Amino acid sequence: MSETTSNSIKSALSERGILVLKAAQAMFLQHGYDATSLEMVIKESGGSRRTIYNEFGNKEGLFKAVILSKVEDVRLRLDDVSEDADIETTLIYVCRRFLSSILTPESLAMFRLLISKVDKLPDIGQSAYQAGPVTSVEPLAQYLESQRQKGLLSFDCADEAGRLLVGMVDNSMHIRAMIDLDYVPTEQEIDQQVTSAVKLFLSGALKR
Repeated sequence: MSETTSNSIKSALSERGILVLKAAQAMFLQHGYDATSLEMVIKESGGSRRTIYNEFGNKEGLFKAVILSKVEDVRLRLDDVSEDADIETTLIYVCRRFLSSILTPESLAMFRLLISKVDKLPDIGQSAYQAGPVTSVEPLAQYLESQRQKGLLSFDCADEAGRLLVGMVDNSMHIRAMIDLDYVPTEQEIDQQVTSAVKLFLSGALKR
């Protein structure tokens, strides 16, 4: 199974806009939102205020683009799997990729930064939730529904089944990694958690 990427934020930007986005991410992570100025981003990227204003609007718009771009990069995807592949193998593959992606040091740092600003910038938090957890469940629910239509799975609501599976896969590992800086789950722990979650999910969802 090959890995593909799709990021609507980056695809809408010019080459210079992408450079600004990358520089802004580095600056926000290094200095925080409040201490990062547009001048710092311009110096780091070699861009200009015109680029920022034309493509992002202002500092808040730039921060929102940084957050949403990262959310899109790590959300659960099934665009590179076949609906005819073994269900358990497929779910373990996509869920492991998802869990690993949200547990990288960069992802955790970005999520911590987002949480630190949602009280001042609630729109960004709401947009991140829609672009991440909500949007992630959609392709998973579609996949599960396609397997139900084939008579392989049994459940009442595909959306609910997808949300339950994602919750089982995470099982508080992400929130613990967010708030406990000494906690770094190993590849073995991630593998074990994902495999156990998928097997438990399928024990109730597989049609007998």
